[in-house]
Amino acid sequence: MTAFLIIILGAGLLLLVAAPLLLSGFSDPLPDLRDPVTVDLEEERDALLRAIRELEQRTDLAESRREELRRRYEAKAALVLRQLDERAGTVAARPERARTRKPGRVPWAGVSMAVLFIGTVVVMGGWILPRTGQATVTSFFQADLDSGRQLRNLQRAAERSPDAENLLALGDFYWEAGDVDGVMDVYTQALDTLSPPPAEAARRLGLLQMTEDPAAALELLELADSLEPGDAETVFYLAEMQLVFGDFETSRDSWRRFLELGDQAGGTDQARARLELLETIIPVYAALEEEGESQELLGRLAGAWWDAGEQELAVDSYFRMLTEYDPFDATALSRVGQMLFTAGRTEEGVLLLERAVAEGGVDAEALLFLGNGHYSLENWEAAIDAWAGYVEMVGPDAAGRVPGLIEDAEARLAGREPGAAPDLPGAPRETEAGTAEMPEAAADGPRDAAEAPGTLQLSAESLFTANCASCHGSQARGGTGPALAGNPRVRDRAMVENTIRFGRGAMPGFLATLSGDAIETLSEYVSTELAAR
Repeated sequence: MTAFLIIILGAGLLLLVAAPLLLSGFSDPLPDLRDPVTVDLEEERDALLRAIRELEQRTDLAESRREELRRRYEAKAALVLRQLDERAGTVAARPERARTRKPGRVPWAGVSMAVLFIGTVVVMGGWILPRTGQATVTSFFQADLDSGRQLRNLQRAAERSPDAENLLALGDFYWEAGDVDGVMDVYTQALDTLSPPPAEAARRLGLLQMTEDPAAALELLELADSLEPGDAETVFYLAEMQLVFGDFETSRDSWRRFLELGDQAGGTDQARARLELLETIIPVYAALEEEGESQELLGRLAGAWWDAGEQELAVDSYFRMLTEYDPFDATALSRVGQMLFTAGRTEEGVLLLERAVAEGGVDAEALLFLGNGHYSLENWEAAIDAWAGYVEMVGPDAAGRVPGLIEDAEARLAGREPGAAPDLPGAPRETEAGTAEMPEAAADGPRDAAEAPGTLQLSAESLFTANCASCHGSQARGGTGPALAGNPRVRDRAMVENTIRFGRGAMPGFLATLSGDAIETLSEYVSTELAAR
């Protein structure tokens, strides 16, 4: 309806502009303000006068020549001046043309447009609704219209009476709709104007700032905790932020407090894992402070971080071990190599992993990454050897899709092109339709749920629910993991896919448990649909 009325209004405006050109009765004669003959004579007069003045500056002409030209220009100028006088008398004798509008004529086009415009504004005033989510003012879906009316009513209530009840109701609507700007504006207003400030506003602002401004997030969560000490969600994220900033003892106290509150917000397992980590690293940090740094203490600290899934923090300590104590420490070489490979520095990662194997640091994880690295570099024989060692160490039943990857590498080594490339960075293969294929060589390996025999291919939502929702929330708005919905950082498709394949921080990698199709489907879903919410 709105779009139809706007079209009518635009057509009426076009008619108003075109009417004077199409209908003679609607147009007025243009005023004849200047006589063209007079204009020509004035221009000629001005040119002659300029020529006379310029003669005084012409040093390149003889005096006699200048005098001759001056007499000629002056005679011509006198003639033009007489013609101007005669033309002025002729123009003055003409009857004056009527330039006023005919008496009694009404500008019906303008009146009609004014009535139409005013009527449209009056009638449509109650129909135009604020935008909610992806809906627009031209939406005809009832749910969008209902949401727009609800938002309009909440906005008006907050404008009339900006108290805690109205502001929090409006902020909650924006939060549920995923409107980050609206959430920030309303909750910031609540914190700035209300006394005491509402804990919910501080908590949600803190959650939104966790990735963009961690220091501000910590301050807001501390404020929310002081305003509402018994809120489990606040304590959970506060403990995590304290851990991020290295306030380990305070973080340990917060995790203990979270567990005492009960499993009100989920995350009990995460809290226990964090407590176990803190109980391990706090004594190590104390020993480092008292005894000074040593290879043994750095190894204990790095191992604790690595086991907790914080590989980046672990690698800091492993790198110090290699550069300051023992450049041939097998564990440090292996784990730094794995992180370099994950970061895309394949050649460096393979070099360190090879050195780790040579030093006796042969563990299943190192062999798996070494095989992946050699495959990415097209070192087929080396990849086969590394993956074969991995299968021998963990057993065929636990090797996932690695046996299929070995068959793929063997085919390439023999000069045969497999049906499709396996799921490794740098070797994607797509069908003519643009969708990724599964490698035939992987057919003998265990399959994930998305390709189990006798089942249909799972949708992106089903894959997300099965593999991601436990940490990122069923609506992708965060849990023990960060929020993905509306998060601009996850628009980077390559980063998302790499993270799903190999993991990051506390998040495990899914390379051995999800197929290439499933990983690509999840990556596309997260980087496009979830990021745009």
